Amino acid sequence: MSQSPRARNADVAHLLEEIGDLLEIKGDKGFRVNAYRSAARRIEGLKEPIELVHAEGRLRTIQGIGPALEQKIGEFLTTGRLGYIDGLRAELP
Repeated sequence: MSQSPRARNADVAHLLEEIGDLLEIKGDKGFRVNAYRSAARRIEGLKEPIELVHAEGRLRTIQGIGPALEQKIGEFLTTGRLGYIDGLRAELP
């Protein structure tokens, strides 16, 4: 069974939701938590594959995606990992 062309959208959205959750647990400011969750919803709702948007350099055209999120999403799509979330996970029991 082949994967949906937008399957990675859900993967990226889940990653951003988890970052939001971890930041909330750490007690970070609400606007940071909400920024990750909002970006997750927008990516999950995209009509095209996030890989295509990234490859065409259009991530920042998605409302709420700034330079920092663009970098994190790009790292995840390119390497399959994200150092930032690995660090957050390591900080929490």
